Amino acid sequence: MDCCGCSQVSVVAPISDLLTQSTKGRVEGFIDRCQQDQVSCHLMEAQGLNESAGCEALGQYLDSHGNRLDGIYFVSDLLAVGGYHAMAQRKLVIPDDIAVVGIGDISIGRFMNPPLTVFNENYSDKQDAYVSKMLLERLFKKDVSLSSRVFHPSIVRRGSTAKK
Repeated sequence: MDCCGCSQVSVVAPISDLLTQSTKGRVEGFIDRCQQDQVSCHLMEAQGLNESAGCEALGQYLDSHGNRLDGIYFVSDLLAVGGYHAMAQRKLVIPDDIAVVGIGDISIGRFMNPPLTVFNENYSDKQDAYVSKMLLERLFKKDVSLSSRVFHPSIVRRGSTAKK
């Protein structure tokens, strides 16, 4: 996680059966970026996309491996909420022991302790127009192939990555 100077990170994502194309792209993009930056990255699979799944996945990892991580990227803010709980149960301090980043910027993230740093998927008018155009073409033209486009989120830095 280049955004917070980490060298041993994990990405927490749901098991592959639950991955949407968008979430799969987040995971692959994060892992690719870690490889480019020569950051050690481990994939941690959660059994869902909710708080309980985040708590269970991180808790099991920490119980069996100890804290070898200095950063965690949760592919949803709800997974991060559960991860906060798992870290608190094990007396780990965010961000001193582990920096945490989520994605989505749900409102509760600003009120967590410390507030959650996030990748914000604030879609612009240009992105909305692209998606609308693609959907309309798909609905009304028979021979339109699907295409993909990568939208780069902005980072909203908060306390979960501000190491002392």
